[in-house]
Amino acid sequence: MLAGALAGCGSGAPVAGGRPVVRPSELPGWRVVDDAPGIAELAPDVSGLELVRRVDSPALVRSGDAVRATTFEFASERTAAAALARARAEAYAALLVHELHGPIRRAPAGAVGYRLDVGRPAEPGRDTVEIYAVRRGRALVIVELVSGDGFDGDLRDRILELVSR
Repeated sequence: MLAGALAGCGSGAPVAGGRPVVRPSELPGWRVVDDAPGIAELAPDVSGLELVRRVDSPALVRSGDAVRATTFEFASERTAAAALARARAEAYAALLVHELHGPIRRAPAGAVGYRLDVGRPAEPGRDTVEIYAVRRGRALVIVELVSGDGFDGDLRDRILELVSR
């Protein structure tokens, strides 16, 4: 289902590899790794919106935690606001539950985001996955935080602050 939504959203919109949305120098101890296939697979449906381009960032990792992000740039701020509204919709929350095979534990206060407990695909155990949608002018950034222990609140706030700039 997500693949179909993204196929529609990417029609004619170039996908470019980019620098990390959050640079390792801003988060000491983190390192850059390739992120194929990337977080864009967990983005809300942006089909029918005036998408100019999508830029996938490499992931940042440290001690088993990961930060992944992709940026959708739209033709106007109005279109970016419509994409953010889709990220707030119940249908998007239901899609995340379906795709990640885990219940939403709680939506973090003050952010357009979802927190889920999900099983690890390749090994025993569970991770906390947090998905955030952050609007910056004509862009919508989808950020995923993955951690076995859950992200420290201060670290989460710092990452979201950096993404919002």
